Amino acid sequence: MITMMKRWKRICAFVALSLIAVTGCTSQTSEQKEADSKKILFEKRDDTLHLTIVESKIWNPLLVTEESVDYALKLVYDGLFSLNEQYNVVNRLADSFSYQNENKDMTVNIRSDAKWHDGTQVTARDIKYTIDFLKSHPESVYYPMINNIASVSVLNNKTVALHLKQSNILQEYSLLFPIIKYSSGSKTPFVWNGTGRYQFDQSEDVRSLLFKEFSDYYGKIGNIKKIKFEMVETEEIRSNLFLSTDSDMINFGRDDISKYDYELFEVTQFPSLQYEMLLFNTKKEPFHTVKNRQALISALNRDMILKNGYRIDNRCNEIFIPQNSLCHLEGIQIPYDIKRTKRDFVSSEKREYELLVDSHRPLRYAAANLIKQEWKKVGVDIKIVGLSSDELKQRLHSGNYDMALIGYWTGFYPDVMKFASTKNLSFYDTSALQQSLNVIQTQQSKTLFLQNYHKFQKQFIQQAFYAGFGHLDSCVAVNRRIQGTLRPNKFDIYYGIEDLKIVDKVYAKQEKKTEDESAVSSPEEKVEESSQE
Repeated sequence: MITMMKRWKRICAFVALSLIAVTGCTSQTSEQKEADSKKILFEKRDDTLHLTIVESKIWNPLLVTEESVDYALKLVYDGLFSLNEQYNVVNRLADSFSYQNENKDMTVNIRSDAKWHDGTQVTARDIKYTIDFLKSHPESVYYPMINNIASVSVLNNKTVALHLKQSNILQEYSLLFPIIKYSSGSKTPFVWNGTGRYQFDQSEDVRSLLFKEFSDYYGKIGNIKKIKFEMVETEEIRSNLFLSTDSDMINFGRDDISKYDYELFEVTQFPSLQYEMLLFNTKKEPFHTVKNRQALISALNRDMILKNGYRIDNRCNEIFIPQNSLCHLEGIQIPYDIKRTKRDFVSSEKREYELLVDSHRPLRYAAANLIKQEWKKVGVDIKIVGLSSDELKQRLHSGNYDMALIGYWTGFYPDVMKFASTKNLSFYDTSALQQSLNVIQTQQSKTLFLQNYHKFQKQFIQQAFYAGFGHLDSCVAVNRRIQGTLRPNKFDIYYGIEDLKIVDKVYAKQEKKTEDESAVSSPEEKVEESSQE
């Protein structure tokens, strides 16, 4: 009886395996079975990319102040140039450009295939009209980009000449503003008629914007044909809609990354233009000498402070320019060297130096404590003083401080002198540096300019009126129903949108098998075990 029972178990097991094999061959491929075994998070609901913007009263792309709306309008209105993920200039409406008259004149040729959404050609008159419009609107966020343009000349229908106030072989970095169409009537300088990848479509209601792909766009045609922007009251609502998967994409600061970093979303980090630095008051002893400032910087392991204080894995960036930019000088010029600090730092007074920090910035507080620990190793004592933003500004501008850990918005133009010339809160005399840079700007060759510009950055860094750490990261999270490689930057978070596509199904990410799971017996092994009972 026992023998018959064992034989019956073996037969049942064999039949079961045979049925599984036959069913698999006749009704499903192995790929289908594997897909069906995964958990479906959600399925494709439509062919539209769903995004959000915060309500705005202004829709003119040159005057908009709401950041999320500005990003949205960059899909509709192209500029002469844009910035890629490395913060290098790429052509948009501009086909080519050149400099003349020791870089005081810039000639821009417009693409022959660039069209407005109404089908008409983009002309040089449109470029001149846009720049003249900006000149009369200093409230525009793009107004600083035309400060160096003295006048504009239309050479022909597709060529415009920009006459500059000062020589600048990098003027293209300032021509990032959207271009609007020439209007003969001053009352209607703006209509929904752009040159970008997407054009305005009929809205379903007053709380949404509909964009559709412009079929005559001069650039690469993408996979996503429609975009719907829902208007909401606050950034918090934008975040909540994204977390509930009602929106497909959102940008946010790195401090909020924990909210988005899980299986429903893919997070892309990119360098923002918020630069972190330790500023010295060069009018105060012992920070009044270059040798002392260099010695103090040498005692800081800035890569460690970035990682453990600011929680950034990038290497220290000692200059204000984004690290991947062509204009950036690679490498730290004042290296970590405690022996140098002990040898060179000299002070006529022994006291506790104050380090000012914004009390609402926890990451800076963490970095400040690490700086304190680093300098304690070389016998330099500091006291960390937390202040409100207004109190900190007042102390900095009055010069009533020793050192301060601050953030600085570097802007899109790769100018190492901007902080030193416009917000010289260190009180260091940079006039000689500015004269040197003015000479470099007259170089006839871009290659020769970059070589000299890199040498200039070495000279600039050696003045050591600040210790640079680097740019903080920003993030874009994308719903996993959207696949492809987005290449965002602070100027345009939707850069690379043409490479995205909406997938039919999104499956849960499979967890890797543990060693214990992989050791579980296979069906064949179980059959063999049954036969031995």
